[in-house]
Amino acid sequence: MPELVAFSPTHGISLPDASGVLLARRLQAYLLTGDRRLRRTAEAKDIKAHGLLWILDQLMERAALSRPDAARRLERMLAAGSRLPRAECETRLKAWRA
Repeated sequence: MPELVAFSPTHGISLPDASGVLLARRLQAYLLTGDRRLRRTAEAKDIKAHGLLWILDQLMERAALSRPDAARRLERMLAAGSRLPRAECETRLKAWRA
């Protein structure tokens, strides 16, 4: 717990976010987040961090989601106000619609 309390302000992240980073490090797991600061903090600690677009890529790679379905779902997320990186979304949408 002292490590958590010290880690949070040192890296400018909340206690829940710090606990996620420290748990991912302890478990040698990926950290799934859409938060840029949290991702950078994790990567600075040699923790692999990924977001929603990576998850969609993984689902398609494993044939759990088709390209057209992935495109539809991403479009719905963007229409709902998601703050995903536009350029990366457009690149994927173009490829997935082709």
